[in-house]
Amino acid sequence: MAKSIITALRDELQYPIKMGFLENTLIKRELDGNLAFTADVANDNAYRGAVADCYIALIMSPNISEGDISFSQTEKREMLKIANSIYLSIGEEPADIADKPIVYIEN
Repeated sequence: MAKSIITALRDELQYPIKMGFLENTLIKRELDGNLAFTADVANDNAYRGAVADCYIALIMSPNISEGDISFSQTEKREMLKIANSIYLSIGEEPADIADKPIVYIEN
């Protein structure tokens, strides 16, 4: 049985991320997550962009700690480097989130 695109994306990240987010990301990138994951898909700009989008989402999460997994600032910087490398290789602008403070406002 062939692996689906959405399963491949989840496996590629190696970090827990919500299935709904993966589905939304694939829709935004105009990919059908139920189709078979192939070498052509793996090398496609849309799929590679989806991988980068997911790394950015992990970095931007207010608290990345689930199932005893948490990320240090060094690990977040490495994820940002990976994501930006992908964006640049597919002709997209890199994410500009390095060292920017996040402000939380309570109602």
